[in-house]
Amino acid sequence: MGLFDKLMEKGLKAVKEAVTDVVSDVVTDAIRNGLGQSDNEQPTRKLADNRNFDMKFTQIMNGMEGYEVQRGFSPDALEAEAGRQIYSRGGCFAKPDMFTYVISKDGERKGFVNLWDTYESYKHTANRELKNYCDNNGIKMVDFFEYLPNEYGYMEERIRREFA
Repeated sequence: MGLFDKLMEKGLKAVKEAVTDVVSDVVTDAIRNGLGQSDNEQPTRKLADNRNFDMKFTQIMNGMEGYEVQRGFSPDALEAEAGRQIYSRGGCFAKPDMFTYVISKDGERKGFVNLWDTYESYKHTANRELKNYCDNNGIKMVDFFEYLPNEYGYMEERIRREFA
């Protein structure tokens, strides 16, 4: 029985390797055909973009002609413009965070872009009330989170969709 088991094990291993090679070739060919590549071409590899959020954001905004960016904007200034209280105060309520960036064009504010360190700060009542106020009053607001990849193309698509 020992010899038969060894023969069976070797045979199964050979079949497994052959099937793996065939499947690998089929998948590779399908990917190349889907990318419009010949068998001799290698797929191009996307290089990692290790720039921080601010660097990518600055490049995006520099590519949008006529837009100005101001860093930091007080929620209290937005309340003063509204002429009423927008967010809850006192007790156990945390103060809202500053808006990270203000986007303007031709001297007119178009909206805000916020970069949140954590989801916990984003969901503070005061920050959510400011977001609701902006949404209900046609003020554009785009939120990003520091702990997510925020790839350049993704950031650019979202920002252009809202502000361009």
